[in-house]
Amino acid sequence: MTQRIMFVTDSAPDERLIAALEEHGFAVSTETQPPGVIDASVTPPDLIVLDVLDPYEGLKRLQEIKTRSDLKTASVLVLAEWGTGQATLALANGADAFEPKPIDAKRLIAAVERFLRPRLVMTAAAKD
Repeated sequence: MTQRIMFVTDSAPDERLIAALEEHGFAVSTETQPPGVIDASVTPPDLIVLDVLDPYEGLKRLQEIKTRSDLKTASVLVLAEWGTGQATLALANGADAFEPKPIDAKRLIAAVERFLRPRLVMTAAAKD
C-alpha cells in the first residue's frame, strides 16, 4: 500500500526532497496554492508536509488543514526556521511535529517514516 504525502508550500517545492520521498516509495503531490484552496479531493493524504516560509501564511495554511474534514486523518509535519518561534506557533496550533530548516532529504525521510511506517503496519495487521 503506497502512502500519500502532500507537500504544501507557498513557493516552489524543493524537487530534491520530493524525489527522495518518491524514491522511498511514497506517493507525493505538491500544493503551492494560496491558503483556502488546498485540493485533496482526489485521495486524501496520510501526511502533510507544510513548508513554512512566511509565518503568517504558514499559520493560515495550518489552520485550514486542521479544520477541513477531508484532511482530518492526515498528520502534519511542519518545516520551519529554528529560533523564529514558528515551531512553537505551529505546534500550539495543531501541528503534529516540527523539523528545523534547512532540512536534507535523509532527515526528512526519517521524520516521514516516524509517522507513516507505524500506520502501514497497523493497516496491514487490520487486513489480516
